[in-house]
Amino acid sequence: MKTIGISGSVMEGEFSPILTVRETYLNALNVNGFAPILFPILECTDWMDDILDRIDGVVIQGGIDVSPLTYGENPTLESLDFHLTRDQFELKLIEKSLERKIPILGICRGLQIINVYFGGTLHQHLSLEDAAVIHHRNREMKETKHFITTKEGSIARRCLGERPIVNSIHHQGIKDLGRDLIATSYADDQLIESIEYKGEGYLHGVQFHPEQMTGDGAKRIFNDFFEEVKKYHE
Repeated sequence: MKTIGISGSVMEGEFSPILTVRETYLNALNVNGFAPILFPILECTDWMDDILDRIDGVVIQGGIDVSPLTYGENPTLESLDFHLTRDQFELKLIEKSLERKIPILGICRGLQIINVYFGGTLHQHLSLEDAAVIHHRNREMKETKHFITTKEGSIARRCLGERPIVNSIHHQGIKDLGRDLIATSYADDQLIESIEYKGEGYLHGVQFHPEQMTGDGAKRIFNDFFEEVKKYHE
């Protein structure tokens, strides 16, 4: 059975942070015949090489904000919670996965930390007043929906078509695109909604949450990733 590692999300607990993964991610993997493994978020990553040598794909899930310190900015008042250890862990995870050409799927925050890895920056807070599209995340995690336009020849176009509707549960987004990345879809306010890697290996990042969407397009995003996972280690 092929194995996919999922980077854990961190939430505050009563006595210490709690490592979590949403059931929707696990279900998306398990119903398609993959064994999911949760990566622990630790400062020491000496064990990471041994685990990555045994897996076939990596999912970097959503969660709390990426710290502005990772892209050389100070946090603003609008920045919400962040966890620097998770940021540093995932930056190392991306580095080592790319070295091995392990297929990577980044979702929401996953897209954002991938962009930071490649030297890009983020909007710390997307203004609800100024934006043509509402990219919304609040403490209740309410979502909104909007159209995006995909780039011809991209994974996003192949999976979703030219002008799909996607969900939106975020208040940060890509500001400066990182090196070696291609923007493959945009919202109507020109916020980047998906990215691919120019180099060797499969890397696809989406700003929305396909695991919470219905319809064939969302399934195709996972299936496209799964096909690459199946070919890895062959």
